[in-house]
Amino acid sequence: MSCIVEGSALGRAIEGSAASVVPRKSFSYCKLPQQRQLLKLTVLKLDGTCFDVQVARTASVGELKQAVEDVFNQSPKEDHRKISWSHVWGHFCLCYEGYKLINDKEFLRDFGIRDGDQVVLRKLEICGISWLETDEHEKDVVNLLSIEQR
Repeated sequence: MSCIVEGSALGRAIEGSAASVVPRKSFSYCKLPQQRQLLKLTVLKLDGTCFDVQVARTASVGELKQAVEDVFNQSPKEDHRKISWSHVWGHFCLCYEGYKLINDKEFLRDFGIRDGDQVVLRKLEICGISWLETDEHEKDVVNLLSIEQR
């Protein structure tokens, strides 16, 4: 593989010279997600505010949840309490157009989620009845999830 194109001005200038052309090594960055391989999603929080996350186009629900956790874990904390994500995901879920994204192994594409879409963080309910009606710890979680991004 030659770096110099035959017939080019540089190629004609060094033709016949003793200069050797070193083959150019190519670098592959296929393991790094490129912009077009990412989905930018907006997450609507419990307090009505939003934040953005980016995940691979091939991401699962579990990977989306991890991206949400990463945003909260990287944000400056006004409240120094640690968020219990197992508690959060046990009582709240991400929703998309009526679908509850609760199975970590399902792929976002199976729900029709596309770049620029919005998912909503909601209280997980079964048959319209909330799992926790007056749990004080739940109120703490709602407050933490509401203030983390301010």
